[in-house]
Amino acid sequence: MRGLRRRLGLEKFRALLVAGIVMLAVAGGLAYYNRQSATAEGAGQTARRLDVGEWGVNISLPSNIDDAYYVISTSSHDPVTGEPNTMWLGLTSLNGAGCDAALFKVQATSKPIGALIRVAPTEVDPVSGALYTKKYPDGTMIGEYYYAYVPWKNKTCADKATLDGIDSAFTNAVKGMVIAAPARN
Repeated sequence: MRGLRRRLGLEKFRALLVAGIVMLAVAGGLAYYNRQSATAEGAGQTARRLDVGEWGVNISLPSNIDDAYYVISTSSHDPVTGEPNTMWLGLTSLNGAGCDAALFKVQATSKPIGALIRVAPTEVDPVSGALYTKKYPDGTMIGEYYYAYVPWKNKTCADKATLDGIDSAFTNAVKGMVIAAPARN
């Protein structure tokens, strides 16, 4: 009888220990999440990020472009790896106005807002002959690639001041681009 009581007591202790560990893990996770949200809000940024999974990077988006999305370009590739080196950028709020990146190659009237490019720092723009790093100096280096925002010319889906603000926001957001955190399971 005494052995049974001792075993039951040990099982209760184990159950309480496991429950305590689970509660600490949940509390720690909530504290971490709240700290991350507070840090983002305190820095004047939204928590919205554009994850470019194909390149393993993400971009913090300010409120005027927080509905950004991208479409993989099928017409331009890294000369070494063969991977896409251009992502057409759009804003869902401007899709109906003619700046729908998803319809760019389908409808002649639809254009992207701009493009996100990923090139080697020594790569030259074939049209201008200039290094991409010189032509688009507000980009950023991550690993062995240079990333930059390239505004699309002749956009008519909003007034000039709005479009200039969008281009500026994308340019600044790309400067703060970071390597994406590995997915958690």
